[in-house]
Amino acid sequence: MTTIPTVTATATATATSSSSNNNDTTNSNDKKDAAASLFKIRTITAFITLNESDFDDEHATSSSTTTATTVDDAATTTTTTTKLESKIKQTVLALETVHKQLTTDNSINGNSSFDVQTIRIATNPFPEYLLPTNDNSKRKSNILTVIEKRLQLIDTCLEKYGIQFFSFGPASNVGTLNYCTRILQFSTKFSCSVQLQATDTTLAIASAETILRNSKLQNIGRLGGSITDPDNVDGDGDGDGIGVYVDGTSTVDPDPPDGLANFRFCVANVKPYIPFFPAAKSASASVTDSTDIDAFIVRFAIGLENGTLLKKLLMNDANQTIANILPPITTTIDNDDHDDDDNNNGNNGSSSKKKKSENGSNFAAGFTTAVRPIQTICEQVVSDWNTKDDNNNNNDVTVTADTIDTTITTTIGGRVVKLEYMGLDASFNPSLDEEGSVASAIEVLNELPTNQFGGPGTIAAVAAMTTAIQTKLGCPTVTDTDTTTTNSIKITGYNGLMLPLCEDFRLAQLANEDKLCITDLLKVSSVCGVGIDTVPIPGNTSVEELSALLLDVVGLAERWNKPLSCRVFPVPTKNVGDQSTFDSPFLINCKILSLS
Repeated sequence: MTTIPTVTATATATATSSSSNNNDTTNSNDKKDAAASLFKIRTITAFITLNESDFDDEHATSSSTTTATTVDDAATTTTTTTKLESKIKQTVLALETVHKQLTTDNSINGNSSFDVQTIRIATNPFPEYLLPTNDNSKRKSNILTVIEKRLQLIDTCLEKYGIQFFSFGPASNVGTLNYCTRILQFSTKFSCSVQLQATDTTLAIASAETILRNSKLQNIGRLGGSITDPDNVDGDGDGDGIGVYVDGTSTVDPDPPDGLANFRFCVANVKPYIPFFPAAKSASASVTDSTDIDAFIVRFAIGLENGTLLKKLLMNDANQTIANILPPITTTIDNDDHDDDDNNNGNNGSSSKKKKSENGSNFAAGFTTAVRPIQTICEQVVSDWNTKDDNNNNNDVTVTADTIDTTITTTIGGRVVKLEYMGLDASFNPSLDEEGSVASAIEVLNELPTNQFGGPGTIAAVAAMTTAIQTKLGCPTVTDTDTTTTNSIKITGYNGLMLPLCEDFRLAQLANEDKLCITDLLKVSSVCGVGIDTVPIPGNTSVEELSALLLDVVGLAERWNKPLSCRVFPVPTKNVGDQSTFDSPFLINCKILSLS
């Protein structure tokens, strides 16, 4: 029997102390261990492409065969599975292989290991595989039946292989957006989003309506039952937009809505391969299918939880000043003949040139040193996985007992399974404890005279940090003769400062003291990522006001060509100034903010 280990989802809800070294002497490995103790890997996110044909048992088409042999048992068993299950199984195997190397002391990572909190899967936009295209399934009642069956198949596979986080990718029009609430309603494992353009006012209004509809979903613990919809797209026939979740085994009334279904939904204007949920998505099948003809490619990226690391970098590497986050450019004169004054005036055919140069950012250099082992490990795993596949005539990958206790045939529908590392999202992302706050880390800078995030100097500091991590990771020098800049750290995703109100201790504190509002967060987003995130707002917020906020966020994203998203929590029965009462290990409670 094939056994694939699982990773338990965890969140830091209380302050934790960094590990210390008890030895009197230190060496390079000690320094690596110290750096690793300042941050955690929030997620290893895999990006895969699903197709409608993957739901084989619906259409009585061919299915893939997987031969599995455990290390402890030489017996071989052959089972027939859907392509969907084969894809998820192989994706989990790849994720666990990466997870094992990142969490185990070995020669690849310099005898340092990392704390990995979650492994996740994100797909191409869900309309490409979840919605039926068969003419016989296009009646509304048939569509809903097919969608529910496919959701159940996905949820069952995720449960079988221990995946607790699965992003369906985005809707992109009003018609497909209507199904987002249904996805969230079906399982707490499921996340999704909508891709919004800055001038699409119709979709903005529909997105606001969806957020308000999601906020009224009831809490029923573990989902996975049927969704009633007697010929009504809302789900219950009463036209209020709220579907009813039916759990045949439950005899307990559900808890009242708390608005937290929107924890798994956002409005975004982003590109593929962001590892953070709920905006995470793979590229469209129209793109990946053209490049993945001979292989099923599991792409993956890394996201961090690193507010403590940010504070250390600003205190030590940047010496508490913006000047050392992004050193200023200096200009020098380079003359062809310094001894002849006439030459300086161009009288002898010579010329003088201005050269710009800048020293590498100490801030970026410190960050590069801390995260480089992650990239080294990921690239080595990819190389080993793909090399074994290329060198084996049967396309088998043998995974030793040191990684996963199984040998699995890595072919799906005749296509080889390949790995590709997309990079690290270099964003600074808070933990829930006070020491892990990104906002409090920024407050150590000398250029914030009030020592308050959001005050004068905040935008300058955030802009410098964002520029540094986007352009200077691993680059010792930059000159005006460069036409391209190659970072030694491969990056993907937001690559900015994450300012989730209900996930950052200091931000929540400032909101409680009436020293922070949504427009403050929006202004900072103009020079960094991620946008407006985990902000509780009144449950009676109007569609018009909320849609205007969504357009503001995506307007900034398109104007400055940067990934931004908006995730807000309208809280039923709560008004501006009330305290949220979220019962979640992933969130901090704070005041309900006004949108105006």
